[in-house]
Amino acid sequence: MAQTAEAAPAEIEVVPSRFDAVYSDIGMPSIDGIGIAERMRELHPGLPGVLTTGYSDVLARDDALGFALVRKPYSAEQVAKALKAAADRKARNAVTSGTR
Repeated sequence: MAQTAEAAPAEIEVVPSRFDAVYSDIGMPSIDGIGIAERMRELHPGLPGVLTTGYSDVLARDDALGFALVRKPYSAEQVAKALKAAADRKARNAVTSGTR
């Protein structure tokens, strides 16, 4: 887990295979969650992203750019389901592409 948004890309580069998904709030200081998810998509196209927000105007404008979205307020169960679905997609894609 990265301590800051700016540190997230470098943290993943240390050992990319240890991450099943990127989970981020859309509204953060300096770089937003969509920016992080887009950067992760560039660096690791098979790494799924799960974003969260409580701001409907952000959703209306960006529609989470194709990333899974958990809307606030949310339960731990909702987050767990979104992360499991993201990890399952990653596993299916690895099997399909033969890159396990």
